Amino acid sequence: MVLHQLILTNNECFKSGRPLVPKGIMVHSTGANNPKLSRYVGPDDGRLGKNPYNNHWNQPRPEGRQICMHAFIGKLADGSVATYQTLPWTMRAWHGAKGPKGSVNDTHLGFEIAEDGLTDPVYFRRAFDEAVTLCAYLCGMFKLDPTKDGVIIGHYEGYARGIASNHGDPRNWFPKHGENMDSFRAAVRKAMGKDYVPAPSKPAPGPKMTAEQKAFIDRVGKATNAGGGILPSLIIAQAILESGWGKSELAQKANALFGIKAGTGWHGRRIDKKTSEHIDGEQVEITAAFRAYDSWEESIADHGALLRSARYKAVQGERDYKKACRAVHVAGYATGPDYASKLIKLIEQYQLTAWDAPGEITHVVKQGDTLWVLAVKHLGSGHRWVEIQQANGGVDPHKLRIGSTLRIPNKEANK
Repeated sequence: MVLHQLILTNNECFKSGRPLVPKGIMVHSTGANNPKLSRYVGPDDGRLGKNPYNNHWNQPRPEGRQICMHAFIGKLADGSVATYQTLPWTMRAWHGAKGPKGSVNDTHLGFEIAEDGLTDPVYFRRAFDEAVTLCAYLCGMFKLDPTKDGVIIGHYEGYARGIASNHGDPRNWFPKHGENMDSFRAAVRKAMGKDYVPAPSKPAPGPKMTAEQKAFIDRVGKATNAGGGILPSLIIAQAILESGWGKSELAQKANALFGIKAGTGWHGRRIDKKTSEHIDGEQVEITAAFRAYDSWEESIADHGALLRSARYKAVQGERDYKKACRAVHVAGYATGPDYASKLIKLIEQYQLTAWDAPGEITHVVKQGDTLWVLAVKHLGSGHRWVEIQQANGGVDPHKLRIGSTLRIPNKEANK
């Protein structure tokens, strides 16, 4: 698939700004003998070619009419076939109809395939294959099962379901070349290969945060300024893990959220407690003296001071939460072999990076991410993608590596 982006913020659909959680994909074909992308997408970016009538679809219209898809497939000026994304995938498009007959707008992504005279088998095959690849890409991104009823549908199938206007596309075109929506869906399934994930019989329940847990996170998060230079997400995760959400014996009896040992250099209160540690590959139980405090806030401040010591130099100033979790473990903070992975899981499960000052968060790249999409989601405008690029050392927007971590700058900066 050759995917380009040309997303205009003055597009009427973009200006409405309504979010979309994609539940499926609707396939359209234009019903006009013009396979050129320049007819539907503009302005010319050097690849599209010029539209002398300036009547492309992704632009504001004086009469207020909204006509825009998430993407278009057709010919570039050089005759090659490509896909142009014209709206963010998670923004509602106008492609079904108005009113109840257009409810597909609220559930499905929509893209158009630019038709030709319907008789050119070479162009049809190239456009069909491009559409298959696009749907496989989107199904992978949004965890959609292409074989499930109602996930990938043609415009005419949407009409039959009462969720779209009365159009016959792409049934007017596909059968002329031996294809139909059933064969299209099968091709998408095949193209997904190992990325295909059948829909579960019951949706897996997501993690739920109780009011008590939220209050704990808020209290610890607001006190983490004492650990300046250390990611708050790391500190909060450590507090959750080590104190059992503030319910451990140390947290209750000694206001100690982190279980810091009371060595010879500690002159404050202390409490003796049995603890389990990994020593020489074996788990043993010992009795140790731990630091005690007058409040949780005092415990958090002391923990911050510990992480600012020379021993934890690799943690200080680290903006990648995964690296920070591993660094604190490597420095000898805890003996458990899975300590870092437990912290990482907590940070991701409870979205603790939202606390990472100064208004900066981190994002783990997943399939389908682009700098534009991340800028829309986190900064409010796709045109701010350059700020994310600059915050990550000029990362190539076309070579984002799945699983890598990106820094997302403060939303209020550089506006």
